[in-house]
Amino acid sequence: MSYKLYFQYTNGTKSHTLSTGSQRDARLHLDYLLSESEPRSLAKQIVIMYGAEIIMEACPMLEDDAIRGMARWRRAGNTQQMHNPVTASIYMPLAAREFLVNQGDGSLAAGMRKIMLEIGGPEVAAGYMVEVNANPPDSAPLTMDL
Repeated sequence: MSYKLYFQYTNGTKSHTLSTGSQRDARLHLDYLLSESEPRSLAKQIVIMYGAEIIMEACPMLEDDAIRGMARWRRAGNTQQMHNPVTASIYMPLAAREFLVNQGDGSLAAGMRKIMLEIGGPEVAAGYMVEVNANPPDSAPLTMDL
């Protein structure tokens, strides 16, 4: 995904356009747009897009800091996937490591997560930020004939 920044005028034309994958460069270009007094005075709005999404449309007559604060910049990195994560070093037999890797389709961490979600109960599931069904759809209640 990339950022696209530009002035947009009342007749639909755009000027001072920049396309970049860097949020840092996009912020610097926004500062540049704000410093250009003549095109800024003629523009209808300042637009910042991220991919196809408009993350800011601002009237160029607003204060510089107000315009800078209007942009909904994307956070870098992946979204949080668990509450209060910690790192732990453990010793285990090679067979246990291979078992976890097989359970996780090649990933030890995925195998550990799968096992923990199966046996850990609702508290562990909440830590992994997933919901646990009381009766999974593929399991039937146990019945016994006497």
